[in-house]
Amino acid sequence: MIEQMQLRFNEKSLEIIKLSALFESFESLIKIVEEDILKICLYFNSLEPTNVWIDLNSFKYVANSLIEENVKNPLSYIYKANIGYANLKKLAECLMCVPVSTATAERSFSTMNRIMNKIRNRMGQETLQSCMKISTEGPSELDEDTVNEVIDLYARQKQRRIRLN
Repeated sequence: MIEQMQLRFNEKSLEIIKLSALFESFESLIKIVEEDILKICLYFNSLEPTNVWIDLNSFKYVANSLIEENVKNPLSYIYKANIGYANLKKLAECLMCVPVSTATAERSFSTMNRIMNKIRNRMGQETLQSCMKISTEGPSELDEDTVNEVIDLYARQKQRRIRLN
């Protein structure tokens, strides 16, 4: 789980999230400087910084009027509006695809709590990791052949308990 958090929120992704916060409102969008656009474009190879900056400077006049109209969510507006600004639209598309939640890590904690409960509290680390991987990545229903294969593998293992029958 910690690895998932570190992968999701490394230095690069934190910088992208910080820069994408500049597009949260039209007021903050108007205040963006060229250096911020250059930083954003470094993370997205498909963007040409000069063209994005030209589009953004031109769009700032539109943004001023949208502040007065109380329009919210600049990225969504730029992406949906058919008013040109192809480079700015491409930037909006890139920024809207950035995952900004901890849902995968939270899902992993929930899975761990479901698997390692009060009854199964002596489970080893390796077994817990295997169970979590099966729970998060495995198929929801196994086909009959797979079930039979698992049963056969289990039957071939050493006997764990004495049968009282």
